[in-house]
Amino acid sequence: MMKPITAFCIIFIPLLFILSCNNSEKAFVNDNEFTLVEVDTVHIPIDTVTTPYDISISHYTDDRSKIEYLILMNRKNNSLQFYDWATQKLYKTVSLEREGPNGVGGALSFHFQSWDSIYVLASYHYRLSLIDTTAKVKQKYRLLKTDMKLDEGRVSRPQGEYSALPSSNYMNPLIKVGSFIYMTGVPDLNINSLEYYKKGRIGIQLSLENGQIEYYKDYPQMYRDKYFFPPQYITKFSSTYIPNKNKIIYSFPIDENLYELDLKTGNINAIIPDKSQYFKELKPISKKADRDMNTDYLYSVNNVSYERIIYDQYRKVYYRFTNIPNTKKKDEYDNQPYVVHSVVILDENLKKLGETILNERYTVGYHLCLPDGLYLQKYNFSEDEIAFVKFTLKN
Repeated sequence: MMKPITAFCIIFIPLLFILSCNNSEKAFVNDNEFTLVEVDTVHIPIDTVTTPYDISISHYTDDRSKIEYLILMNRKNNSLQFYDWATQKLYKTVSLEREGPNGVGGALSFHFQSWDSIYVLASYHYRLSLIDTTAKVKQKYRLLKTDMKLDEGRVSRPQGEYSALPSSNYMNPLIKVGSFIYMTGVPDLNINSLEYYKKGRIGIQLSLENGQIEYYKDYPQMYRDKYFFPPQYITKFSSTYIPNKNKIIYSFPIDENLYELDLKTGNINAIIPDKSQYFKELKPISKKADRDMNTDYLYSVNNVSYERIIYDQYRKVYYRFTNIPNTKKKDEYDNQPYVVHSVVILDENLKKLGETILNERYTVGYHLCLPDGLYLQKYNFSEDEIAFVKFTLKN
């Protein structure tokens, strides 16, 4: 039987920013005891059908060979690409069929458990498929309630009482715990309506045993009270799994609190962590219907907000990223980014150990937490590689 869930979760619209820097510049300005320090860069050559950004990534260490792999999901050609992390060479490509008995649909993201168990998410098909590295589909899961109707021949909203678009990305990975998978859900409702916050359930729990789904919980009360924020503040939420506690932590852009979901009990607690020194309460923007996208964007880059939460199981710390308006930005035509980022470093009790401000030439992109450090994707103008900058935690 599926465990009851009474927790907050998150939704997602892919972000456009990625990590960028000039290697000749000092990478960080540090303001406290614990800091992140740049130590190395890994360069992964890619082919012409792979882009550095329209991907989903994961890292896997083979239990037998101990070889480490970087796994990329190429959304352009619906494939999984396995790179040897040590040599940076392509090891294997798995082409995914879109239709037919082994069709997975248009793949958005994935969870790699083993060579025989890879979960592939096709959001707009409301489908999760279990495959192996021959691309054979072993099981398909429909991510809708049984009473919902969906025309799979075209992109359309399901017909019925309520649904949410299943989603996952680098800020919100697919999380598999036992016989359940947790993912984010974008409510199939008008994002500019109060109904979105009142009725929307923004998490999806899938039982792998019976294929049933449950939607769980709405937005924090502050969103429901002041719902007229730009879409950026509605969609850029983040989650991270804490294996030793069997809990998921959720972070919301305008909320100082974190939300801890206990996967054993289904209960959630609001936790008050030490905050970024730059964070201030946001005032809601006008909810006029004729508000344009440029107004929303300028509002979002001129106010501080939280970006993502990462739990580092190897160093037992949390990294909570903050978006900060860049005071060096003078006008829209200069080459300065609109925002810079700080990283709040928290211990397991969510007490602040330090806060590192990233150089203004850095923005946040794909990340990997590995035994030897935190890796953040680096932006460059070359389409021939994917690069990750390695950071270590120093005190």
